[in-house]
Amino acid sequence: MIPFALFYSNASPAIGKEVTVMNGLMIKQEYSQSRNALSPFGCYDEFLKVKFKILKEEWLSQTMFYSDPEKIFENEAYQEVISFGRDMLCFIFEDLEQNDNLWFYALSEITKNNPVIQRHIGNIKEMKQDWINWGKENCLI
Repeated sequence: MIPFALFYSNASPAIGKEVTVMNGLMIKQEYSQSRNALSPFGCYDEFLKVKFKILKEEWLSQTMFYSDPEKIFENEAYQEVISFGRDMLCFIFEDLEQNDNLWFYALSEITKNNPVIQRHIGNIKEMKQDWINWGKENCLI
């Protein structure tokens, strides 16, 4: 990683924050906890969007040959997504709608909920739909 200072010219709450070049992408190192009024969960925060993409790619590449869910969910990149909390929910749900990535554990950890119906456990498509329905019911999608 190569840190350097970059000053933004827009009215972003992160004006003048340091960024880091990571995998060819600039990432804001520090960012404001205030969010765009359109999204209390940070969907329009470029830092979070890029950070999620990088962490997701790391997680998938590091666990692609794992069959043990415990190893998949204990992955450092996956745990880092969880550590961002509710700020990552919009990106997780967006990815869940488009892919069959196993975000169920992260969603449960972040939301402290598990809307998966008992008979759907083990069926990824059904579990995915239960979470998507829950996200829509709770205005997260």
